Amino acid sequence: MKFSAPLFVLFLLLASCHSKNASKQQLVTERIQYDVPISTHDPELDWWVRNIEGSKRETFVKQIVSAVEDGKVKAYDFFTNSEFTKEEIKNMLCKVDTLTVERFDGTLVDTAVKKELQLKDICRMRFLEEWSINPKTLEMQKRVLGICPIAEKRAENDSILGYQPLFWVFFDAEYPNKLKLSNQ
Repeated sequence: MKFSAPLFVLFLLLASCHSKNASKQQLVTERIQYDVPISTHDPELDWWVRNIEGSKRETFVKQIVSAVEDGKVKAYDFFTNSEFTKEEIKNMLCKVDTLTVERFDGTLVDTAVKKELQLKDICRMRFLEEWSINPKTLEMQKRVLGICPIAEKRAENDSILGYQPLFWVFFDAEYPNKLKLSNQ
């Protein structure tokens, strides 16, 4: 059986169109936001559950915080989506509070207390993503639009008070403007 060249070319074109269509992604959601624990204190869990191994976690967190501190990437306020200044970032990462302390002789003295954010305090990352799916294979694709480090806040007795989102770093040029428009 002989194949003619035009018929063979037509077959290749149809086959290539079919394979392109098979890999088309359908948008599941333009935006989804969720927290991922990156450090757990639960000894009952396997080390990799809700956890990134210590040195890798520290490197990951340090890369993000250092890039923001050095001004290599823009950081945005979690609540208002407005851009932080370098001074605001500095103040967020290292707070200086003034406390009034009473001495033994009864006099009051103002004392400066410096509290620096420790990398180990960042125990979660909040992700803003776009999700797509291939309807034929159910293969998911996630595109990270932004990431927000979240610090654990503890009381003096070491009980957890809550979690504080620090700042957004966006990887899509449309953000944070797209969020500002959707919040109006």
